[in-house]
Amino acid sequence: MTQLKALWKETRKIILLSILLGLLLYTKDQPRLVEYWYSRGLYPLIASFQGWINRWLFISLGELFLAIGLVVAIVIFMRWFKDLRYAPEKAIPKGMRSLITLILLALVAFNGLWGLNYGRLPISTSVNVPVSQPTIKELEEVTYWLADQAALERKKIDWALVEETATSKLLSGVDGAFYQLPDRLNFLSFGGTQPKLLGSSIYFSYAGIAGIYNPFTGEGNINHMAPTHTLPVTAAHELAHYRGITREDEANFIAWAVCAYSDDPLYAYSGHVLAMIHSSNALYSVDKPAWEAFMVQLDPGIKEDLQKSRDFWNTYEGWFEEVNREVNDQYLKANKQAEGVKSYGRMVDLLIGWKRLAD
Repeated sequence: MTQLKALWKETRKIILLSILLGLLLYTKDQPRLVEYWYSRGLYPLIASFQGWINRWLFISLGELFLAIGLVVAIVIFMRWFKDLRYAPEKAIPKGMRSLITLILLALVAFNGLWGLNYGRLPISTSVNVPVSQPTIKELEEVTYWLADQAALERKKIDWALVEETATSKLLSGVDGAFYQLPDRLNFLSFGGTQPKLLGSSIYFSYAGIAGIYNPFTGEGNINHMAPTHTLPVTAAHELAHYRGITREDEANFIAWAVCAYSDDPLYAYSGHVLAMIHSSNALYSVDKPAWEAFMVQLDPGIKEDLQKSRDFWNTYEGWFEEVNREVNDQYLKANKQAEGVKSYGRMVDLLIGWKRLAD
């Protein structure tokens, strides 16, 4: 009995966390339960609280916690290594229990704070958007339409003023643009936060990352070094994650909608260009001659901006980006996005389905 008590005392955290994680993962496989009880019930309260905290802070909490965490991890490891030298029979099992507990705690926190949203209903189902395989004609039409909209918005932008304005101020209206979404998407009109500019943007540039969402702190973090015209839609994408849209293709669609329905021409331009890139890539894959004809007539200003983006990311291209892409690919697949990073390109079906409703 004494041995059982001792074993329970040593492993109770692991057992309890394992049970809790199991319940969360079971819930994750119940889409309607997740959608209406968590994603539209409990989660908005969690996100609103996180957003309230973040509105008072200008720095990225995620970056701060990561820096502190690395220092703490080094100190703990050094102490464990010291114990390992003098009492390995105690240090090894203790270290294993601590590591397992930490991993389980992180998984429980990830799923409880945000990750359960991976199990929610697809947007096409929850807002009744008719999604099906688009025809080549539909794909061509939406690509030209997006290019025309982008060209119109680009002409409205005062680029001199944009270049003089601080990035944080340029992006300050992105969160509010969620409240301008059409009624079908008004379930995303909750909470409120501001995108955080990453102090470590140089490292994210080498990783090929334009933005990243931190579910533990509820922050949409933005690589502010990226070309200016891409920043609003990147911020909208990360704030879509903040509002519980986990799938990358859906976050891209929401980012387009947020920007397209905004009154700010820079935002609208940013959104239409992102969507145009995705639709034109899809057009290229099914009808290269049609894509070539499209590129010939594309607005010169848009071509110039696209080249700026290519030049920027090519500057930082390398092995670090490849490693990060593989890590991100595995992460997406582990969270029910079987196509991995390819899921970033599936927003086109949603956009065409949305236009079918509008037309």
